Amino acid sequence: MRRIGARKRLLVCASILAGVLVVGLAQATVPNNITQAFITGGNSTVGVTSDLTHVYWANNGDGTIGRANIDGTNVNQAFITGASGPITVAVDANFIYWVNQNNGTIGRAGINGTGGGSYRVRNDRRPRIPRPSATCERPHQC
Repeated sequence: MRRIGARKRLLVCASILAGVLVVGLAQATVPNNITQAFITGGNSTVGVTSDLTHVYWANNGDGTIGRANIDGTNVNQAFITGASGPITVAVDANFIYWVNQNNGTIGRAGINGTGGGSYRVRNDRRPRIPRPSATCERPHQC
């Protein structure tokens, strides 16, 4: 299991096992007090994160971002649709962000799942590695 967030007295952990999202909740002040919720139905589920009220994950196989209440209820496997091979998810107070593996962009939508878009952040070409030449006066610029 991997710890994905700690909020006040709540510790949130997650693990991806054969398409099953396992979310563990525990009060940090009470040892061995763990309640697990199993969220099923994902499609190549990866990239789990959380905020105070929800757990979010990327369904790489069908290009969606899923969301459920922090206790594992109200599961919505297609909370956000139209992603292109999402592989990781991040959340702040206003937005949900994800990486689109298939087209090299970062997606963003409002915390309520609306107003999404994708933003290119890099050139898909490999960086050019300078090759020094015996005839070049400035090999670092060749």
